[in-house]
Amino acid sequence: MGLSLGFAQRRGATTQTEPPLFEQSQARIMEPEIKFYIRPVIAEVDYNSIGSRQEFGPYEFHMSRPLEQLTQEQLNEWKTTALYRALKESNSDILLGGIFNAQIEQKDKETMKISVSGFPAKFVNFKPLTDPQDIQMVHLLYPYMGDKGAEAVEKK
Repeated sequence: MGLSLGFAQRRGATTQTEPPLFEQSQARIMEPEIKFYIRPVIAEVDYNSIGSRQEFGPYEFHMSRPLEQLTQEQLNEWKTTALYRALKESNSDILLGGIFNAQIEQKDKETMKISVSGFPAKFVNFKPLTDPQDIQMVHLLYPYMGDKGAEAVEKK
């Protein structure tokens, strides 16, 4: 017992050194891992409550470069953002028959205005893709899926 007290006193009496300028440590980390697989599903588009074509915007985007330097990539990015805003505004999942109109006015050459119109709709009635008629429809619409994809779905 006396020996351990002496050791504790001696250890407490040591002087502290300056912290290092740089220090790096590494340890092995094992995180729990969850793997999941998504079973193919199919959904319907609820367009019965759509009514007529709806207009959204114009949404404004600041042009940091002159019009001559505008790239198709930048314009497509702004159109995608405008579509996102329209879907959020209409509380929809998809805009059927979307039409975009992009304009720069003479009086404000630093602002691109993009309007979007279309028929907002929602996805409803999600269900597993097991019905042979649904599988056949998917094959017709997406022929690149190949026979192996349909066989895998049909076997389950």
